[in-house]
Amino acid sequence: MKRIDDQINSKSINDLIGNSQDGVGLTGLSNSSDAIDEQAQDSGDSYRCPKPTITTDGNTVVKSYPYWSWVPCYDCGRARPPRCHHCPVCRTCVLKRDHHCFFAGSCVGYRNHRFFFVFLVYAFIGCAYATLHGFPYIAFYLWQDMSFLDICFPISVVRFLLGYVSFHVTLSVTTLTLLIYFDFLTLTFIGAHSYLIYKGTTSFEKAFLKSSLEIKDTRTLKQKIRTVLGPYWALTFIAPTHFVFEPEENPITWPSIVVSKH
Repeated sequence: MKRIDDQINSKSINDLIGNSQDGVGLTGLSNSSDAIDEQAQDSGDSYRCPKPTITTDGNTVVKSYPYWSWVPCYDCGRARPPRCHHCPVCRTCVLKRDHHCFFAGSCVGYRNHRFFFVFLVYAFIGCAYATLHGFPYIAFYLWQDMSFLDICFPISVVRFLLGYVSFHVTLSVTTLTLLIYFDFLTLTFIGAHSYLIYKGTTSFEKAFLKSSLEIKDTRTLKQKIRTVLGPYWALTFIAPTHFVFEPEENPITWPSIVVSKH
């Protein structure tokens, strides 16, 4: 029988749930919602799905579960722990799912949140570095061939199409405009995810469960940072450390979370 620590270190939620023998696994279930509900509620005491609240809207029967509980996933045919959500793009359930990043082509969750955060930091540094060099380049090398209005991206494109400025000028102005945009975008994402780490919550909960969920993370700020970036957080920005330092939180039982409302 697998220990819970072994389950947490499995590669995916499918491994975690499908291979467990501690009442978590719901493999081989019928795809019908009734079958999943029934077998999910018959699982072990530690990971029991609560009985759903059933409401009727005309001819439609709606089953709802408390957010902070084990809930059956009708797509995977398995029960999933709190904060684990099914991604329709990845076609699997993801532990502590924050959001699906289309740029990276993957969900951001329990195992790769630290890499997403490091990516944001380096993306901002790279964009800021290029921006700081872009302004002097235009000022010293291109300004004599352009007007003051050409610094505005849409005007520069129109004037290029009309033959008033060169392609080089328009390309440089377009690049600088995009760099400024990504400067603010990456900095905004860094601020947002820093706040999420500070609060011990996720983007999904912040965006969709503002009024229906009240939780408190009892860990200290240092523990929250270690949870995402590892015990030696500075080292994470220099070299990948996930093979040595696994995430330190429990994405199954969440012992540090106190739920007031859900």
